[in-house]
Amino acid sequence: MVIALVLMALGAVALKPMPAGRGPSPGRVEAPVNRSPSPGFGLHRIPSLFPFHPLSRRGAARQAPEGMPAGAAARAGADFTAPARSIRQLQLDLLMLAVPMLAVVLAEPFLTLIDTWFIGTVLAADQAKAGLAALSANCSLFNLITCCFSFFTMSSTAIVARAGGGPKAAGQGVKNGVFLAWAMASLLSGFLILYTTPVLVLGYGIDPSVASFTPAVEYLRIRALAIPAILTQNVLVGVCLGVKESRAPVLGCAASALTNIVLDYLFISVYGWGVAGAAAATAAASYTGILAIWALLRRKIHIEEPWRMPSLDELKPFVKTSATLFLGSTACGLFVCVCVCVRERERERERERP
Repeated sequence: MVIALVLMALGAVALKPMPAGRGPSPGRVEAPVNRSPSPGFGLHRIPSLFPFHPLSRRGAARQAPEGMPAGAAARAGADFTAPARSIRQLQLDLLMLAVPMLAVVLAEPFLTLIDTWFIGTVLAADQAKAGLAALSANCSLFNLITCCFSFFTMSSTAIVARAGGGPKAAGQGVKNGVFLAWAMASLLSGFLILYTTPVLVLGYGIDPSVASFTPAVEYLRIRALAIPAILTQNVLVGVCLGVKESRAPVLGCAASALTNIVLDYLFISVYGWGVAGAAAATAAASYTGILAIWALLRRKIHIEEPWRMPSLDELKPFVKTSATLFLGSTACGLFVCVCVCVRERERERERERP
């Protein structure tokens, strides 16, 4: 969310229209003029930030008319106003990058919010109280997982963009990213299913004797099956950004939300499965989201047939790009998780006081 807001703010402020009379006529070479910086942060400040931007002085010199070398124009201080893209197009490009990132950040918390609403309004008072307490720890855990493995999105975008964003490069990015995502997700899902009790007791300080412990165990074991979908979604969204497909992540998030609402109503209101039904609905909604994204993305990529496991040489660029990003996202996620755990333990101590 922070990344999306920063990008949108940058697009609104940095792309401020140039004052009238500051730009030379198209196709005409002007003598170098020492212009004093004016107040504000408009396009006239772009050369100091992005010297080879197409709207900057040096960037425009590279777009010299035919017959005049770009290097000679740059050395002469020539200034040509032949921008490759308009200001409106640049703003749209920023939004195309910000909106899918915002969808990725809000996808999992929004699914948990839907579960919280159904459990709090449909179940009886005692069951709702225990169910909401069970969701509290699980929400923090899955937010941590989403934050730690968000590097799949950035790595996939970087690799596809470096390769030119073509269909074959995008298909290779999908193969490598999905393979690593399922490998890591399988290990993490198996660990959470086998060691559910130690994770909840030692990690989040939940007493096994309280009424919310059993629903918390059920929710975690069922929703852990959706971790491969969460990581795969991060990879697919990254590839979407690399090939400039901004609709697929948003539609995938919408499909997940609608599926979760329908299945929560069926599993909780109709069949009465309680917290376990909410977990099953969320897990199914996560897989529905990646299917929706894949339905739109598959038209813009090319995957070589037959499908085979990537080699070590093919995975090396992805792993190299992901290493630093993984450390940063994990540190951020662990910091948030520690803060939540400390707060939960303080609440438990306050309840135990007479």
